[in-house]
Amino acid sequence: MIAHFFIITASFIILFINYNACSQSVYVPYSHDYYFMLDRYEIKYASFSPTFHTTFKPYTRMQVASFADSTAAILNVSKADLFNIQYLANDNWDYYTDSTGTKGNFSKPIFNIMYKKHNTAYHVKGNNFNFLINPVLLVSQNTINKDYPLSLNTRGAEVRGMIANRIGFYTFITDNQAFFPDYVRQVADSIKAVPNEGFTKYFKDKGYDFFTARGYISFNVVKPIHIQLGHDKNFIGNGYRSIFLSDYSSKYFFLRINTKFWKINYNNLFIEGTAQVINQNNYNPRKYMAAHHLSFNFTKNINVGLFEIISFRRSDTATGNTGFELNYLNPVIFLREAESYLGSYDKTGAGIDFKINMLKHISVYGQWLFNEFSLKNLIAQKGWWGNKYAWQIGMKYIDVAGIKNLDLQLENNFVRPFVYADNYVGAGFYNYGQPIAHPLGANFNEYIAILRYQPMNRLNICAKAFYITKGEDPPGENWGGNVLKNVDNRSSPVEGNVVGQGIKNQILFVNLSLSYQAFHNLFIDFLVTSRTQSMNADKYLFATMSLRYNIQKRDYEF
Repeated sequence: MIAHFFIITASFIILFINYNACSQSVYVPYSHDYYFMLDRYEIKYASFSPTFHTTFKPYTRMQVASFADSTAAILNVSKADLFNIQYLANDNWDYYTDSTGTKGNFSKPIFNIMYKKHNTAYHVKGNNFNFLINPVLLVSQNTINKDYPLSLNTRGAEVRGMIANRIGFYTFITDNQAFFPDYVRQVADSIKAVPNEGFTKYFKDKGYDFFTARGYISFNVVKPIHIQLGHDKNFIGNGYRSIFLSDYSSKYFFLRINTKFWKINYNNLFIEGTAQVINQNNYNPRKYMAAHHLSFNFTKNINVGLFEIISFRRSDTATGNTGFELNYLNPVIFLREAESYLGSYDKTGAGIDFKINMLKHISVYGQWLFNEFSLKNLIAQKGWWGNKYAWQIGMKYIDVAGIKNLDLQLENNFVRPFVYADNYVGAGFYNYGQPIAHPLGANFNEYIAILRYQPMNRLNICAKAFYITKGEDPPGENWGGNVLKNVDNRSSPVEGNVVGQGIKNQILFVNLSLSYQAFHNLFIDFLVTSRTQSMNADKYLFATMSLRYNIQKRDYEF
């Protein structure tokens, strides 16, 4: 099994770590708000960060601390920007280059034991040991219609630290009870899991009870090579969405090898996931993925990347073996060539991405993915079903029209039918019954507009609009939007395939949020959401108030 191989490999590597190897770091959990803040200051910096490449997320806390340190020298920043830069420093104080040891200190610790630092309820820091623990809380309640229960109750803890200045560890555990809008419940019931999560139980009338646990260890082999091993998620891209790999699906077991030197950042990702939820109380089929992403800073403000991924299952009836395909462990081989050599039916994909920062105000980015492609059929423009490709194009414009801390993001995501699906159950691009890339799966065209404004230090206002044209399947049919369905059983003809085929469903999703940071990582959120769709004429309007501490927002924007 892949888990055994990862453990053996990690143990072997650890044996060869030099005792004086450089210190390592755990990662900053990925969230749109936090990472957009980092994007904003990289754009203002007029040069790519020397500490990280933004395409592969998350980043280490050491990288963010170093970036915050260098960002403090940026000229022409607002009071809100200075507050944010100080927030980043306080949030990563244990990796900040502060010889006095006072970075992140809180002026009013409780009993001189708790909250000595802004971002830490309790911590112990020694010469070669570091331990931090925080409570996690998210309480959310619908405020418009009391007869329509909409709520979320999350309680838990976050633990992170470092041992012997060589091995980092991270654990995040929460217990959750939730009542979701009908459009989210429909997805949850169809896949037998809450979106973004795994094993789920029903709770009271139309509610869900689920447990979240993420955790990993991390260490450096040598200074340029960082290893992460555990259960969590990753995100590849510079957009709000990703058509390569996003954090939408459930967590998975993975080994990540990040190699950074010169202008290059190279990531190898090996994954063991779960195909579909056949029965929650029995062993569900395993599936595996391997991905490579090479990022290159062509200039100080032009970045290009190459991506490849392979997704597969093994079973006795198919090949006589089980578990991970060892041929895909080679970190420098082209996966498509290895797959062809095996004569397998595994699902492959490849893509390119780019990012251009300019004028200290604008960033243009994009992705293009394909996994089956015929130039002859593409030129013919007859809608051949096998031309499976997707693209993303977007722009971030900060300080719009000279208004400080007013930022605009525009994005278009286009995915043809059948892009992520396969003809072998379990080989498609999904995990725990959920797409590993865009939450809509395939067969859609999406336009996104996001306007962010920070009028004062602790207050953030964000307005989002999503306009989507999505092709849905009539009962018993397959028009290419559901990544779980077998492409051999498609309902569409060989030619004439277009985005939105099947039942054309137009979705307009709009929300407005206000977030006030009352204390470090303690937020009071107010959110108003409207969602309408043409299919079944469904309409939703709800508003929620939330208290959130040490946890990112839960967004179901699809």
